[in-house]
Amino acid sequence: MMKIDTDSNLRVYSLVENGATKEWVVQWQAVSHSCRIHGVCGQNSLCTYSQDSEKKIVTARRTCTCLHGFKMVNSKDWSYGCEPDFQLCRPEDEDFVELRYVEFYGYDIWYS
Repeated sequence: MMKIDTDSNLRVYSLVENGATKEWVVQWQAVSHSCRIHGVCGQNSLCTYSQDSEKKIVTARRTCTCLHGFKMVNSKDWSYGCEPDFQLCRPEDEDFVELRYVEFYGYDIWYS
């Protein structure tokens, strides 16, 4: 079966028998690294991607998390991203945090 999933990625599935049960398993996907799909986790969030290779069939997991000081806008849909969980009061209270090895793909200052 081939379909466009809710995250806008095109995938091909096969029906695999696992004992008495059958399940649809991803065999191919257009964007193999799901964190590269624009807007999948929304603004002010981090997308982490890992593969689980212990099973016979390799599965990939995407995890979205809010940056420190932010909270989810919509608890059922990560594409809404995260919003500030703080108020800016005084410039001397503001600070920056360095996030190493993080790329904010698709979310720059001009994005609206």
